[in-house]
Parts: sequence; C-alpha cells; structure tokens
Amino acid sequence: MLSNQSVYELEEYDGGFNCGVTASFVSYQDGRLWVGTSHSIVSRQGTLTVFRRAEDGNYAAANRRTGAKDTAWIRQFTMTIPDHAQGIAFFSEDGKDYLLLSTSHGRNKSSYYYLYEETISDEKAVLSPAAKIEMPPMAEEMVSDGAYTYCLFESAATCYSTGEGLRCEYPVDRICALINQLLVGSI
Repeated sequence: MLSNQSVYELEEYDGGFNCGVTASFVSYQDGRLWVGTSHSIVSRQGTLTVFRRAEDGNYAAANRRTGAKDTAWIRQFTMTIPDHAQGIAFFSEDGKDYLLLSTSHGRNKSSYYYLYEETISDEKAVLSPAAKIEMPPMAEEMVSDGAYTYCLFESAATCYSTGEGLRCEYPVDRICALINQLLVGSI
C-alpha cells in the first residue's frame, strides 16, 4: 500500500518469493516475470529465467516451492544470455516481437545492446539474434513504450563521473531515447 503523498513511501509489504536465481535485473511482459542474472563465474555467461503466474489449481504446489502466500510463480524457461547483462526491454515492430538486452563491461569499455527476435509460447522460448549495437560504457536498465526504448547509464553517478581513479571516460548524464524502428532497421 502506498501513502497518498507526492513522495511515495512503502507502508506495507506482504511478502515475496524465492525465485531460486540471483536477480540482477527484472522485467514483466505479457504475464511473465523475466529475471536476469548478470554473470556466472562458472559459465562466464548470464541467464534469463522466465516465470509465469500459476493457474488457480497450481497455487498449492507452487506455494510449497516458493513460500508465497497468495500468488505463485512457476519457472517456465531458463536460457543463456551474454555475460554482464544489466537490463531488458520488449517491443513489437512490423508484426514481430523483439527483446533488447543491455550489457556493461565496466567504466572504460563499450556497452553492447543485443537485439533478438522473440518467439515465445507456453512450450518454449526462442531468441534469434538480430543485431549487436555498440553503446557508451555502463549501460543499465531500459524500458520501451512501443515507439521508443529509454536507456539509463550508470556512468553519470557521482562516484563514476567525478571520483579519482573510478572516473568513466564518457559519462552519459541523461536518459537516452532510442527509436525502435531504427533499432530494427539496423538488422
């Protein structure tokens, strides 16, 4: 429950669930919760785990696994993604569904956005690589409104934009809006 103020404060928290993965970023799309893990020391790759809300008849079994009270999420898919993933966005263009993934490799190395054509059903998820786009360092979270994808960079944080020894060479101090039609046109 949120207070009725111009600044919002979480007044009540009614629980959560153990999804069984380390969450580096999270997004929600078409009834699915997408949880990304940035890096595995063992595989040197990231993972993207997709959960769907349990049907009414599945709540009891799902709640036993997750410890949730009223809602339950069931792991549907897990797939490998590029290492150091930081954010994810979804959009449709020309009748096709796309997933855009940001990766970041530190203060002084380029970030990359990976564009995938997405095909998903209850049985399987397929991400077909479509493009790799070089971006400034320290790309983070992103979100799409359908026409644009808005991208955040951590490089303008005070500790990276002014700190001695930690300074990013190319800090980006604004949210960048990418035109989805042009992203798809880069294929």
